Amino acid sequence: MAAQIGNSLTSSKPDVTDPIYFLHIPKTAGSAFRSFIDDHFAVGEVTPWWPIEEHLLKLSREQLLEYKAYVGHYGWYLPALVRIPLRIVTVLRDPVDRTFSHFHDLRTSPQDWLHDVIKSNRWTFEDFVLSDLGKSELTNFMIRHIAFDDIQQDFWGHSPKRDHDLPGLLKKYSDESLLDIALERLESCEVVGLFERFSDSLRLTSHKFGWAPTASFRRHNSTRGSRSGEEVTERAREAIAEMTQLDQHIYDWAKRRFEAELRGLTDEQMESDYVQRMRLLPREKRVNWKFERPINGVGWSQRQWFKSLHPRLKEDVARFACVNGATFVDVPLEQGAAYEVRFFARNLPSSTPHQIQLRVNDVVVPMRTWQSRYDTADDSVWSGIASAEIIARNSAYTRVCFEKTSNLEVSQRQPEGLLSRIKAGMMAQRTGETTTIDEPIASGIEMRWLEIIQVS
Repeated sequence: MAAQIGNSLTSSKPDVTDPIYFLHIPKTAGSAFRSFIDDHFAVGEVTPWWPIEEHLLKLSREQLLEYKAYVGHYGWYLPALVRIPLRIVTVLRDPVDRTFSHFHDLRTSPQDWLHDVIKSNRWTFEDFVLSDLGKSELTNFMIRHIAFDDIQQDFWGHSPKRDHDLPGLLKKYSDESLLDIALERLESCEVVGLFERFSDSLRLTSHKFGWAPTASFRRHNSTRGSRSGEEVTERAREAIAEMTQLDQHIYDWAKRRFEAELRGLTDEQMESDYVQRMRLLPREKRVNWKFERPINGVGWSQRQWFKSLHPRLKEDVARFACVNGATFVDVPLEQGAAYEVRFFARNLPSSTPHQIQLRVNDVVVPMRTWQSRYDTADDSVWSGIASAEIIARNSAYTRVCFEKTSNLEVSQRQPEGLLSRIKAGMMAQRTGETTTIDEPIASGIEMRWLEIIQVS
């Protein structure tokens, strides 16, 4: 890859139909943000987690442009690669906290490139940040993802200069001219979120893209403070402050922009804008989710892949609902009719009908349940009918909400954490061995499909 690819943004500005690009800077809550974006696109519409040289660079231009969302550690190389307008989102983090989290990951994750060096030398955090290797890895790490284009040379300290011209490399990474480049590029971003204001960052992103407003979201892979018990010494803190001066500049700029954008953007205003967007959508009489498709709602787990119950299919896609609270989906239904809401639960016995409550437009809808045709104790179909009057309570969209009424008596099948899937895959790639890492979370309902159907 060339060190600089030239102007990586086209002259035209992106519009609402252009693809989204989440420029993921490591250790800025990217795993959770990736999961958040995945929810709003169908299977296959978002780039996989693979390194760019193992996937995107092998695609034809036609294949590359089939994606509706690009997510990864691609820095500003990705806009130059696709050469189309993109709606860019990124998240920044306090440089000291990000640096410690970065070190923690290198020390605890065998697939990371510096893990063996740190472990064999028994380096503390202070040892690492004061080492030549640490300086080449950490110096202005965030701004390098934004101001440089070359992934291999400049993002992670892999430059050949690391071995024979470290002073020259560090001078390059601390060049104040990078600030102008980075700020110009950040100005063009649709959203510049903050790790420390993660929920508000999601709210702002949802508002910009017209998605269902959300106040909270599942978190993955978040290292706060000194998880390992190791303290950040004053000497280490001073060294980090010295080597991340440019990062601190763009972080402070991002905080000012973030506060300005949120100022006056109340929940009521966000809801009003969302209602107006939903009114523009075509009305539906029948909606069926098998969860390959996107779902406009909040509270769902990331997609899970299981062996299919259908003899002609290899895998089913499921989502867990009610894992950490209520789960809802918003649907622009046609008015003037009643609708049946049905779902198939893979881990919820039909003998426990009062554990879950269905609410449609804030009205409780009674449900009936029966054992599914698969004839196992944990398979059940649940159904409730919302009257035309209930549907008419909201002419813009119908909100279908599932809530737990008690601790669920579910089978042992629980959602696997997104981070577990990623790390298991990376470990298999590194060692050639298949590894299963189980990361269960609170109990939820495993839904294989959900239907909302107009009834006479």
